[in-house]
Amino acid sequence: MTSQQKLVTPSRQVYNSRMVLLLLCSTQFIVVLDTTVVNIALPAIQHALNFSTQNLQWVANAYLLMFAGFLLLGGRVADVMGRRKLFIFGIILFSLASLAAGFGISDIQLIAARVVQGIAAAIISPAALSILTVTFPQGKEHDRALGTFGAMSGIGAVAGLLLGGILTQFLGWQWVFLINIPVGVVVAVLSLIYLEKSPGLDNDQGFDLLGALSVTAALVLLVYTLVQTAEQGWTSLVTLGSFGATIVLMALFVVIELKSPAPMVDFTIFRYRRLTVANLVSLFFAACIGSTLFLITLYMQQVLGYSALEAGLALLPFEVATIFAATISARAVTRLGVRRVVPVSLTIFMVGLLLLSRLETGSSYLTGLLPGTFLFGLGLTGSGIPLTIAAVSGVPHSKAGLASGLINTMQQVGISVGLAIVATLAAAITAGASPLTNHSQALVSGFQVGFLTAAGFAGTGAILALVLFRNEKPTPDPLQGPGPE
Repeated sequence: MTSQQKLVTPSRQVYNSRMVLLLLCSTQFIVVLDTTVVNIALPAIQHALNFSTQNLQWVANAYLLMFAGFLLLGGRVADVMGRRKLFIFGIILFSLASLAAGFGISDIQLIAARVVQGIAAAIISPAALSILTVTFPQGKEHDRALGTFGAMSGIGAVAGLLLGGILTQFLGWQWVFLINIPVGVVVAVLSLIYLEKSPGLDNDQGFDLLGALSVTAALVLLVYTLVQTAEQGWTSLVTLGSFGATIVLMALFVVIELKSPAPMVDFTIFRYRRLTVANLVSLFFAACIGSTLFLITLYMQQVLGYSALEAGLALLPFEVATIFAATISARAVTRLGVRRVVPVSLTIFMVGLLLLSRLETGSSYLTGLLPGTFLFGLGLTGSGIPLTIAAVSGVPHSKAGLASGLINTMQQVGISVGLAIVATLAAAITAGASPLTNHSQALVSGFQVGFLTAAGFAGTGAILALVLFRNEKPTPDPLQGPGPE
């Protein structure tokens, strides 16, 4: 190597690393954006394609169902087949599904396209996170990259509400799907240039097909059961039967994994204490996210009378808060450790939700909605990024996809569980209050209980994080020998 090459190489490496981070973050933004961008467009979609009220929910739920159900499988397949290859395949599949959704001419076609979109998202997200994990070395650079990646999740979820309103109002509902295509094409092409090829694992013992089928079926059935609770009720035979079948499938999965020579989920990964605790706390953390965004958007539109676009604009301070928290949370983890950062962030999250639980029918934006949503934004990325760092740091590269799939799965299941519980409680309180007061006050009564329930989730997560996370001191790693926890 010449002296000139030695001078050029470091700057080239920095440029390549930044391009990789940009590609991965752009993709994560689009994947998370599609969980919320369609919500604002649902009335227009119903009118255009003659959706029944019952089927309309599946435009949103089909994506969530497949995304959550296939995440664990997507993470493991990325390890086995190669992350770069699977990432690019997922991008192409996601773009084609978006094209089919944008040109959908019937309710069945649109729901089918959303199913494929969800499966593609479950391929992309863990592959992207595992690529990021193995690309950036452990330490400050690694934490900063994970912080940026995690921020895209928080920003994407809320940006979907704003972008969905703008696209639907000025271009038409089709563009909430078609906007994905140019992004997907650019990312796929640049990925061929900048992402390093990653060989799959030596898989002489074969792929654990039975384990993959059982855990995917269990996760899909669990999320399906949760999203149906609002219609079926928690004590109906359908709900109880579905929960029972989920438990049977999960038990079957555990038995298969313990006997498989090449298990899809190597249970020794749970010997990493930080990974295990991060996944547990993430369930409670994520339970606050979907439920809070659900309640906030309903409150703004049904009680305050905001239009879809006005509701999106009202959440801009929330996005500012998520960006601000993202810029400092990764650095805070490096300096203070996960055990200090996560409980504080979840406490801020809880305080924001407690403030939102005090909203009334006549609350103003500046004194009522703004403080609570701003603290919610701080707590969202302030908690989510450290939990992601804790879940994937220190895990061997051969298990990076599995670790990524686990934390993504826990968060998606947490979102589904939290939304189902909070939506059911809020609806029940509203129904009970309706004969006694006007409609707006009845809605607010339900929302207040919903926000209090979400605050309880955040508080529980903060306590678990404080008790279960250890101080980060150099300790022997159970699988890799001496090193940081």
